[in-house]
Amino acid sequence: MLAIHHPEIVHKMVVASAVYKRSGLIPGFFDMMKKTTISQMPPELKAAILKVNPDTTKLQLMFEKDRARMVDFKDIKEEDIKSISAPTLIVNADKDVVRPEHAIELYRLIPNAHLAIFPGIHGNTSEKSPQFNLNLRHINMICQ
Repeated sequence: MLAIHHPEIVHKMVVASAVYKRSGLIPGFFDMMKKTTISQMPPELKAAILKVNPDTTKLQLMFEKDRARMVDFKDIKEEDIKSISAPTLIVNADKDVVRPEHAIELYRLIPNAHLAIFPGIHGNTSEKSPQFNLNLRHINMICQ
């Protein structure tokens, strides 16, 4: 949303598993999110958050806010997506919670976008992936 509302401060973006329409997520995603508990949160994510703030009450609060944000997600207008002017790398996994078809739609809407779809599941689009790091270098070269 920052790139839409404040394009003057966004010079380039990398977006992973980005969604702009509810229909872009796999069937059943929103029902699953309603039932998700903090015990299902990836342990490495919990550890990283608790390293910054060891208060488990704050972790639970953040989890609840993130879950509510996803459950209550509202579609973003296509004309708003088309207004993004920053060079953008869209990254997705082929078995992600965001359907690959949706990533392609997003890619086609953003005028200066690049697209990378990796094999794997949600989370394979992280700094741990050598392919992902290669694409980050690629977008940095393009955006110079």
